[in-house]
Amino acid sequence: MCHFLSSLRIGVSPSYYNKKSDEFGQLFNNLMIQQKQEDEAVLKSCSSSTTQSQSSPPTQNEKDANSIHQQEIEQSNQSSPPTSTKKDASGVHKQEVEQSNHSSPPTGTEKDASSVHQQEIRQFNQSSLPTLTKKDASGVHQQEIRQFNQSSSPTVQQEIGPGWKIAFDNLDIFQKVREMTEDNQNKDHHWINHVKVTNRVSGNHLPDDKPICDSVMDLDNYKIIPTVPQHISQRGNYILLIERVITEEIPCLSFCKDVVTMHIPHSHSKEMATKSEKECLGVIFEDENTTEGINRALHQFHSYVPLHSSQGGTVFNRVGVVGDQLSVERAVNCISSLANGFTPEERLDGLHVEIADWHAELKFLAVS
Repeated sequence: MCHFLSSLRIGVSPSYYNKKSDEFGQLFNNLMIQQKQEDEAVLKSCSSSTTQSQSSPPTQNEKDANSIHQQEIEQSNQSSPPTSTKKDASGVHKQEVEQSNHSSPPTGTEKDASSVHQQEIRQFNQSSLPTLTKKDASGVHQQEIRQFNQSSSPTVQQEIGPGWKIAFDNLDIFQKVREMTEDNQNKDHHWINHVKVTNRVSGNHLPDDKPICDSVMDLDNYKIIPTVPQHISQRGNYILLIERVITEEIPCLSFCKDVVTMHIPHSHSKEMATKSEKECLGVIFEDENTTEGINRALHQFHSYVPLHSSQGGTVFNRVGVVGDQLSVERAVNCISSLANGFTPEERLDGLHVEIADWHAELKFLAVS
């Protein structure tokens, strides 16, 4: 960069350029941390509100809502004069009857008239529209509250899976043309194919942020030296392996193949007996033999890594990237060259490169 600026006659000294780069990186990191803190505060407020709504008993909310709706119903009934309640209508008629009875001594005809008025009141109450009782109103409002809670704030339960890894390898294609011309030559493509493989055994219970022991001096010898039960178990495993070999290589013992244990039993035998779940992630049209190609491929792998916010910063979970020894060597060199990045995205945090088991076994046999 300094050479480029010097060619434009606006060059600066490397020390000044590095100083300004550090200042820019510091400012950018502060902005990123501030933004993450704001996002985390919003998420905490949302989570606290949801926890409060979940912790409070639903019956109390329903009672409050029911009381509010009942008050609205009573206010609407009192405010509408033509649709008066039954009690108001009966009260008015009773007052008229009592006034007429108090003003004049009750005679036989007046008693008959009062009885007639009471019959009319009963007929009016029976013929009028049935009002909604409190129990019915509360049941309706409770259903509305449940429907509103289900539609507005559904609780999403996220299940943590066993994890997954990315397996990649080079894809080399040599394409021959039928009619070769100056513009139409044979093509030699070097691409990268990568797939996602789900782990059959989960390791989420194992800690990733701290080692098993702080120092080798604090590690006791009895934790490393095999015990007597472990020696016995190892001897049994050797016996099973020898049984396999002699029944396959010695023809006169081939009839014993049906009673030979083909797989050594262990605590995860059931999970390992299932077929691996693979998902093709497509072909990356980059050459891993070049520095730029492996860099773009690793950035593509890093876009799959899950992340979360912690203490105002971005933390990436560790995802294994599996390949052969040559691919792993190029990936490790590329990640090491990005170790001085300002942000976790620039450093490609979360990518854990490891050699594939098949290649590791070949190397082990070659060394042994």
